[in-house]
Parts: sequence; structure tokens; C-alpha cells
Amino acid sequence: MPTERNHQIRERAYGLWEADGRPEGKEMDYWLRAERDLSIGEAKPSRKAKGTVKSTSARTAKAGSSAKKAATRKTSSKRAATKKAPAAKS
Repeated sequence: MPTERNHQIRERAYGLWEADGRPEGKEMDYWLRAERDLSIGEAKPSRKAKGTVKSTSARTAKAGSSAKKAATRKTSSKRAATKKAPAAKS
């Protein structure tokens, strides 16, 4: 009879397998990844899950700051291009 730990590993391995498109012949790989993931999770219980979806407001704020940075770079390069070279001494 499977233990609770084996059940957790099986559930995690199945989820990983499904997320990867259900490839054939990789059972042991998914089992080992699931074991490792669960072991790490026990060692660091407050760890944030990888791939967590950010809220819409967080994505929008990040996109807005990226757009501002890009606009600043464009403006700076335009200023540099329009500066006149110093006049030659006679």
C-alpha cells in the first residue's frame, strides 16, 4: 500500500507530466523531479512558487515603468544627436 509520501510524489509527478504535454517514456524523470521539488518544499516552507502569476496591476505597473525607461533612452539619444560640435579655433 502506497505511503502518503508516495501519493504526494505521484500527484506532483503527474502535474509536471501534464504541464509538459504528457511526453512518453519519462516516468522516472518526473518521479525524481517531484521528489526533489517536495524535498525542497519541506526544507523551505515559505518559498514562493515559481511561475506564480502576478496581478494585473503589478504587470501594468511594470509595463508602464519599462515604457518610461524606453522613452527616456530615446529622448536622451535624440539630444545627443542634435548637440552641435564645438566650433573650430581659428
